[in-house]
Amino acid sequence: DISVGGRKLSKQNGFLCVWIVSNSGRLFLRRNVSYANPEGTDWFEVEMPINHTAISVSCSDNGQVWIVTCEGNVLFRNGISVDLPWGN
Repeated sequence: DISVGGRKLSKQNGFLCVWIVSNSGRLFLRRNVSYANPEGTDWFEVEMPINHTAISVSCSDNGQVWIVTCEGNVLFRNGISVDLPWGN
């Protein structure tokens, strides 16, 4: 699964959040993506809670990230920002 959002977090540099879920259920964020640098620089694995495997991810324009797990849970990432794009 893939989701692109976060464009409302910063109007100055065209910041974007690109999130993916791998075939094995791991969650990744592409770092340093913007309109000027659409390829970004590298992938950062975002740690999932123990005993949770992601199957879907969704990122809104204001950076809210929701993850659906194989176990039937919905997770929310807090604190998404330009300085901390993976949140906490």
